Amino acid sequence: MLSTFAKNTAIGFALPTIYDKFFDAYIKNKTLKQQLKLNLFSIQNSLFLGIMSMLYLQNKINQTQFYNAFGYSNGNIILYFLTKLNKKEYDMIFHHIMMQTTIISTQLLGNNYIPKLDWLMARIYLCEFTSVFLYTYMTLYKINYKNKAMLSFLKYGIATSYFFLRIYNFTFVQYYLYTHNIKSCFYLMLPFTGLNYLWFYKILKRSKRKS
Repeated sequence: MLSTFAKNTAIGFALPTIYDKFFDAYIKNKTLKQQLKLNLFSIQNSLFLGIMSMLYLQNKINQTQFYNAFGYSNGNIILYFLTKLNKKEYDMIFHHIMMQTTIISTQLLGNNYIPKLDWLMARIYLCEFTSVFLYTYMTLYKINYKNKAMLSFLKYGIATSYFFLRIYNFTFVQYYLYTHNIKSCFYLMLPFTGLNYLWFYKILKRSKRKS
């Protein structure tokens, strides 16, 4: 499994090069090209993680397939981490270090060490669906997209998905870890949950300011 994970990591790390060449060849609008390079890769990775987590929770793929798929996201995260490091965006750097920790744990640990590790990872990474709304909105906003109905839909999508997938879902996972005495994961999850509450507050504050 680890060799497949490593191969998928390499593929995930290399994908942006393919995207960049496609954008450079076919998209002439410089603003649109810049925003797509910044955000489309994040949208793709978030959608991939969310779908794989949903499929696993619905028993459509097995644990080996689910854990191997993390390799693609691992490559994405390494590249994204390096980008944020150059920009000194420390909150996102911390976020991606924590994501890296959870993904690597699936390759090194098992359910005997952390009960229901596979279920926990799938529940945690359902939250990535929220980033699809967020990065799509950011892309359209930056290129001065004028369809107010679409932008409003995306804003409500961001707030609603954040509440259910990051606030309710993460709080439920924290409660599960606490009641089942899985202390190591409970404390590792706390920074994630705290960041989700902070970002949700910022989203609501920004929406209120613009309304």
